Amino acid sequence: EKEDLQYDVTSDTPRKTTSNNTNNRGSDFMAAAKTSRNVNKGFNGSKSKHLGIYAKTVVRVFILLGIYVSYHMIFQRKVPNTILGDGPVPRPRDWHLWGFYNFEDRLNCSGYLNDRTKPVPDMEYWESMLDAYNQVVDPAYKFDDEVPPTEGYRLNEDGLPPYYAKLSPGKGRGLFASRDIQKGEIVHDGTKSDVVFPNETSWKRFMFALPRKIACDQSEWTFTQQLEEDGPMRIVSSLNIAILMNQGN
Repeated sequence: EKEDLQYDVTSDTPRKTTSNNTNNRGSDFMAAAKTSRNVNKGFNGSKSKHLGIYAKTVVRVFILLGIYVSYHMIFQRKVPNTILGDGPVPRPRDWHLWGFYNFEDRLNCSGYLNDRTKPVPDMEYWESMLDAYNQVVDPAYKFDDEVPPTEGYRLNEDGLPPYYAKLSPGKGRGLFASRDIQKGEIVHDGTKSDVVFPNETSWKRFMFALPRKIACDQSEWTFTQQLEEDGPMRIVSSLNIAILMNQGN
């Protein structure tokens, strides 16, 4: 309790009054508590809202992660090494979606292509490509029977081109001159050596008809070229040792 001086509006004399502030303090306390509850309620509501947003974000992240993993498992997976034997490479379900560089990557060609000690292809090797081309690309195409692919192709009336294939220590496979070559002499004619694929689907079928290592080589040896003026780009390769001129490795 405390004494207060209060003025009566009808008198100039102050009078003493005794007031009990306990109730006032209690009222103040209740008001503060109510305010605190309101603040906590607002804080908890805000907290719940943020937790909800966080939870939704986490769910979205997991969904996107699932889509990413599924995509790579279905469309970007490499052909398992356990089924990459000496026979034709099995065609995965998405083979028609493969691009030019997918073969090298998804057939795990890197180690083989970078091996500088792999031998020069023998006759069996080249025949695998010739047979595959006749089977899945053009059954009517006739290869040169007089000049085996291990020696090249018939360049001119003199016969063989002036080179042979050999393994160079530390460098890999390549071509070496088999005689002196004159200045300005033509040593290669792609119109007589190369094969042309009608479209990309035929080339893909050809690739999947090959054993894995040969398919890996072809992924390096295939190129595109405009064969006639203002004509379309065509898919081209060479199925004899002449191809080692550009990419022996």
